[in-house]
This record gives sequence, C-alpha cells and structure tokens, in this order.
Amino acid sequence: MIETRRAELEVAAENLSRSISGVLENRTEGMVSILTGASQTLTDQFDTRLEGLESTLQSHGERLISEFETRTLAISEGTEKLNAALDARTRDINETLVNRTREIAQTFNEGSQSIGTLIDTGKQGLSEELQGFVFATSAMIDDNAQQLSARMAAVKTDLESRLGGDADRVEASDLGRQLRRRRRFESVGGAHAVAHAQVLRPVSGVVPRPAVAVREVHVVIPIGHIGWAEADPVAVVIVERLGDGHDRRHYWCSSFNWLGVVMVGLVPTIHPSACSGARG
Repeated sequence: MIETRRAELEVAAENLSRSISGVLENRTEGMVSILTGASQTLTDQFDTRLEGLESTLQSHGERLISEFETRTLAISEGTEKLNAALDARTRDINETLVNRTREIAQTFNEGSQSIGTLIDTGKQGLSEELQGFVFATSAMIDDNAQQLSARMAAVKTDLESRLGGDADRVEASDLGRQLRRRRRFESVGGAHAVAHAQVLRPVSGVVPRPAVAVREVHVVIPIGHIGWAEADPVAVVIVERLGDGHDRRHYWCSSFNWLGVVMVGLVPTIHPSACSGARG
C-alpha cells in the first residue's frame, strides 16, 4: 500500500517537474524574445539620439567658433585702440611734465635771485647799522674809560693819603711793635728750625733713616699777644726734597721762650693746626 502510494507520488512529481520545465522554457523563450525586441528598440533609439546630438553639437560648435572668432577680432581691435589712446595720453603727460619742470626751474631761479638780492641788501644795511653802533659804542667806551681813569686816580690819591696816615699810626702803636718783634722772631725761629732739621729722626718705634735734605723751613708764629716770659706754641713746617725731585712736608710742634729767644724741642705732628694756638 505504501509502496503503491510512493510510486504514485513519484510519478506525479515527475509529471509536475516536466510541466514546470515546459512552462519555464516557454516563459524563458518569451522573455528572450521580448528582451531582444526591447534591446533592438533601445539600440535604435540610442542611434537616433546620438545622431541628433552629433548634429546639434556640430551646429552649436560651428556657431560658438564663429562667435569666438568675432569676439577675438573685436578684442584685438579694442586693444589696438587702447594702445593708441595710451600712447597719445603718455605723450601728453610727458609734454605737460616737461613744461611744468621748466616753469618750476624758471620760478626757482627767479626766486633764488630775488632772495639773494634781498639778503645782500639786508646784509649791507645790517653792516652799516653795526658799523655805526660800533663807532657809537667805541666813543661811549672811550668817554667812560676816561671818566673811570680820572675817578680811579682820584680814589687812589685819596686812599694813599688815608693809608699813609693809618700806616704811620699803626707803626707807632703796640700792634706795629708786635709785628716787628714777630718778623724778628720768625727769622730767629727759622734758623733754630733749620738747625734742628739737620738731625731729625723718625718717631720712636719707626726704623731710623738719614737726616732729611731740607729745602725750606717755615715757622708759624701765633697771631695775637706775644708774651715775654711764657713759652708760646708754634708750628714748624720743614719741606724735604726727595730723590725723584718731589717735595715732602714734615710738620712739627715746638715752643718759643721769648725772653731767651730760643726754640724749645720739636715734636712731630700730622698738621700745623694740631699745635695749640699756632695759626698761619
């Protein structure tokens, strides 16, 4: 039973396959014929469209070429006209510049000549004014110099007469006597200082050296009252001549016993102002 049913199904399936194969073949042949017709139609249409495009492009290309040639000719003519106009304008500008340059140069020359003339005139007038001013100033200075000389001579005469009387009174006064004693004591003190300077040695604690080569000796006597019995402080300045030609100053403090007119001792110091009462 089952075998019979299977055999029937196999026969039915085989028949169905044959039917489907036939239908597919028929449909395939129909589609091939349809596609063949459609392809032919499309090919014909493409050929027609290509021919139309070729004719259109050819006609438009020829028209574009002709228009381009026309535009090129127009541009060439315009360029030639522009070059001619530029050349003419350039010539006009050059001529204008040349004329303006000539006018400017001529104006500058005329102005320079005018300025030179004005300067010369002003210089001449200024020289004349300065010369007159110098003459007037010289005359004024000469007059003032003569007046000043006369006035100075009168003042000098008056001063000489006054100073002569004052000098006589000073010489006769105590101050005159003190000044005379001062000059005498300075000369005596200088001689004593020279004698002491020949044997001077450094202060204790310093390496000894030979006696200094004395060039000058100054004795600074205190100004004021000069006593007769007391020992007044004085400053002694000794100038040493060095080997290289320079000078070195040594400062010493001492004192004078005016009664015996002798200088007592020499004490080294840094400056004459350190000696109490000694003033130059």
